[in-house]
Amino acid sequence: MPDSFNDYCIDIGKEVVDSFSNAHNLDCITYLNSANPPKTCLKWHTIGKNDLINIVRSMKNSKSEDLFGLSNNVIKELAPALLDPLLYIINLIFQYNVFPECLKITKTIPIFKKGNKNCASNYRPISIVPVISKIIETCMKFQLFNHLNLNKIISSSQYGFRPNLSTTTAVESVISDILESFESKEYLGLTLVDLTKAFDSVCHQLLLCKLNYYGVEEPQLNLFKTYLTGRKQKVVINGNESSFQEI
Repeated sequence: MPDSFNDYCIDIGKEVVDSFSNAHNLDCITYLNSANPPKTCLKWHTIGKNDLINIVRSMKNSKSEDLFGLSNNVIKELAPALLDPLLYIINLIFQYNVFPECLKITKTIPIFKKGNKNCASNYRPISIVPVISKIIETCMKFQLFNHLNLNKIISSSQYGFRPNLSTTTAVESVISDILESFESKEYLGLTLVDLTKAFDSVCHQLLLCKLNYYGVEEPQLNLFKTYLTGRKQKVVINGNESSFQEI
């Protein structure tokens, strides 16, 4: 059962990608000509102890264990003893721009939705990445986000994954535009798109190309390359584990 569900998770993502695989052959720079390249390039800054303390404290309380048996709660409880070695490892990663292979493994747990319990499509896969990996990702995210903001790359219409913005503020903005058009007696069109397997179908080659265009050059770009490639997952059902499969 775990291996069958793992096969399903891997195959469904590939099927979605293959359905529009021609898009991956497009030159992304063609679509970026309207955006001026940034004047500065991303440079990693050394992570300080206070930075790491704030990141660990901001982690949500969770007992969910990764494949190493670690959870957010465990890391937060042991933080005083872990900060120095963890800080050393993170800054070493930024120095050499290589993401550790051992942290590119995911534990996937299927959560039943409804319908036939013997049908894999009736389960929602919940992926649990290593807690240490999440901390490193946060360090990367903050520095990349600061670079993008400094160079005014992120659109003001981008509501996802930005501080103080959410689906609620996005809806408020849409309603405001609708009311404004209504009062001005103007026509207004609204297009809503729901992407299937949106994150699973992101083309890594195009993503790296765009990052490079926006000032993430080598060797910093290599950290993103090694983060995205060679990732593996295994499915765990009632204590039974599947074999690893590359994502």
